[in-house]
Amino acid sequence: MARLLLLTLMAFSATSLAPTFVPTASASDRPGRLSVVFDEENLPYSSRRERPPGLNVDLARLIASRLELTLDIHWVNTEREGLLSFLLDDDEGVSVQAAVGVPLEAMAVEDERLVGPEVLFSEPFASTRYVLVMPKAHAPLREFRAIGLAPVGVERASVASMRLWDSGFVVTGMQSQRSILEAIVRGDIDYGVLWSNAGWLIHRNERFREALTLSGVALKVSGLEWDLGVAVNREHAYLLPRLNEAIAALRSAGAFEPIFRLYHVPFFPARRGNNGVDLEESSKP
Repeated sequence: MARLLLLTLMAFSATSLAPTFVPTASASDRPGRLSVVFDEENLPYSSRRERPPGLNVDLARLIASRLELTLDIHWVNTEREGLLSFLLDDDEGVSVQAAVGVPLEAMAVEDERLVGPEVLFSEPFASTRYVLVMPKAHAPLREFRAIGLAPVGVERASVASMRLWDSGFVVTGMQSQRSILEAIVRGDIDYGVLWSNAGWLIHRNERFREALTLSGVALKVSGLEWDLGVAVNREHAYLLPRLNEAIAALRSAGAFEPIFRLYHVPFFPARRGNNGVDLEESSKP
């Protein structure tokens, strides 16, 4: 898997080597470097200990390589504070420039300071959405509505639970994505609507791999699909034009999809561009 990623990166730069992982103290003050914040234990998106190191880390590597910058990683623990908050909070003198893989939707941001002038957002490089998981033994569905009144497992108090309930589906709230997958395997429920990283959870578990599949049907329920991009601390706004140029070039080359596939996370093209404007402005009708 690591070799596949290296080949993907090399295809977009004749002289490219994966950006070096180096200490991040005062990283934003050093020219030729891109300082990005990641959760230290949040696979499939990022991991300080695992290899490969996570989807968002490899996306950041790709973008940094295109920019001809060295990637500096600032690892954080997000148990008490959301990832994007570290863009604003100076931690022991480390000023972080960006976060990669950020939903470009106001409702997805956990800190109200980030919906406004202090953080800027890039063009999207992909989108993500909730997906339908079902037993492999079931006949494929032609459309999501075909499930009728069958109970659908969702995480309690999630966006999916609210949107599906409002759309007339029968929802069964559960503790976690893993508990939903376990319930489908046991036969307690036939369907689950989970975040797209469910593909990673299924791949990592032999019982899930043997019994479950991601359905390709579109849910067609509003509010369950978000664009993904890069959040930038406004102090480093000079990065945005170059970031947007790099993202546009990599999108055109189809460079992002292989990295999603490496982590068994479904790839969906970006729905729109927001031209690097503030999230608050880009989310207005």
